Order: sequence, then C-alpha cells, then structure tokens
Amino acid sequence: PGTDPKLKAEHVVITAHLDHLGLNTTGKGAPYYAGAMDNASGVASVLEIARTLSESKAKPKRSILFVLVTGEEKGLLGSKYFAERPSVPASSVVGNLNMDMALPLWPLKSVIVLGVDESTLGDAARAAAAAQGLEVVADPYPDRNSFIRSDQYSFIRAGVPALAFKFGFKAGTPEAQIEKTWRAERYHGLADDLTQPVERADAVKFNAYMAQVAMQAADAPERPTWKDDSFFKRFAK
Repeated sequence: PGTDPKLKAEHVVITAHLDHLGLNTTGKGAPYYAGAMDNASGVASVLEIARTLSESKAKPKRSILFVLVTGEEKGLLGSKYFAERPSVPASSVVGNLNMDMALPLWPLKSVIVLGVDESTLGDAARAAAAAQGLEVVADPYPDRNSFIRSDQYSFIRAGVPALAFKFGFKAGTPEAQIEKTWRAERYHGLADDLTQPVERADAVKFNAYMAQVAMQAADAPERPTWKDDSFFKRFAK
C-alpha cells in the first residue's frame, strides 16, 4: 500500500499472464505446452518483485497492485476484463508495467522498454535503468507491433499509460541470433520448457530493475501522462 496521504489512493499495476497453449493433442511429445518463457517467466518476475518490495519494507508513495491475468493467448481476455472492471476505482489506475516473455537468455546489459517514448511513465524506466547501469535500447523489430500485442494494450485502450519490458538486444548481434533461434525453435512450442538454458543471475538483476521501475513510478510527483505526440493519447480519459 502507498504511504503518501494523497497519492496512496492511486495504483501502479504490475501484470503478467498465467496462460499458455494448454494440452498437446498431437499425441507426440510432452502432454502439455509448458510455456516456461511465455509466460511462466513473467509470472515468476511479478511474484519476485512483490516479495522483494515487501521484504525490503519499501514505502512507495502510491500503492502498487500485482495482477496475474489469464486468456492472453486468446485475445488479452483477462487483462481486458481487469482494465474494464478493476478491483480498485478505475480512475485510480495510473500506470501499467507488463512482463511477457522477457527472455533472460543472455547477459543483461540493456533493456527494451516498449512504449518508453509514448508517456511520462517511460521516465521511470529510464531513471531505473540509469541507476542499474543498463542501457535502454530501441525495439529492434518495430514491425512486430509488440507494444499492442500483450496485456499492456488492454490498459492502453482504457487510457492508462503502460510499458512492457524485455532483455535488450540490437539487430545484427549475437543476442539477436539467440532471440531468432528461440523464436524458431521454442516459441509456442513444446520446447519452451524448463530444460532450456536460462541466465538465472541476470534474471535476478532484471527483477531488481523492475522493482526499481515500480518504485520510480510509484514515487513520481505527478501521475503518468501520454506525450502530446503519442498516437495512444487518443485513448486518454
């Protein structure tokens, strides 16, 4: 819960989706799709951030709400439901930080923050990155339209500034090749399981970064707003 007499009624919402593809009905291989990266990794991050902030006795000015949703793979159903019918007053939801398939598959030196230039919520992401010694790099594949393809988009449609986070990489690098291979061999496949290599220490660093982003957003003097030149400002209420 928040500690500021005025700001504690506002909420920064941190999300990840629980669902994946379910049972494997082909009769070949594992009986179900594990979805380790997509998106058990995001769920684990949300739980770890909540634990970290709780045990650190952090005193955010705004309240921080942790929400795990389902139905993402079927059209962002859970997050759409929550964004339209939140468990707190809708006007109190000031920002969303979403984690979906961050891919801790290489050393964490930078982060991709989808939506970083769309709203002042991006200031929190940049400040936390600077404090952690991380570079914020541009989405190397903007043609994927990733910013509107996960649960953050449900909040955007509700007028709430939102961000999504991934391990950073640039096109043409070894990290880009790792990401390409992962998508070709494991994405939405049976191989997205616990046997795949994971940079666990760097995943811990990523979660620490996300906890700091949450605190930066919760402690900002003003609630996040869309930038004047943002396409998504049209959803503001």
